[in-house]
Amino acid sequence: MSKLKYRNVVPLIYLPQGVEGTILSIEAGMGLVNRLYSMNIRPGKKVRRVSEFTGGPVAVRVGETLYGIGKGMAAKIMVGYDEIDEES
Repeated sequence: MSKLKYRNVVPLIYLPQGVEGTILSIEAGMGLVNRLYSMNIRPGKKVRRVSEFTGGPVAVRVGETLYGIGKGMAAKIMVGYDEIDEES
């Protein structure tokens, strides 16, 4: 059985532009977690950083939906990218 690991795990705010990653966790209180879940931003979902607006939100795509997420929010979403398939 194989297990996925990631070469890089970073807050969403540091995910390079154009790179797709997998949301691993949300390091926030229940209010923010519930808000993100209502937007279908949750662990296990693929997310792609589209661009960063100067001094403003981070644009991300989850599925077919584009969101503008504040930098403070994006800093609390942990994302893994560059998958490694390891044998257990």
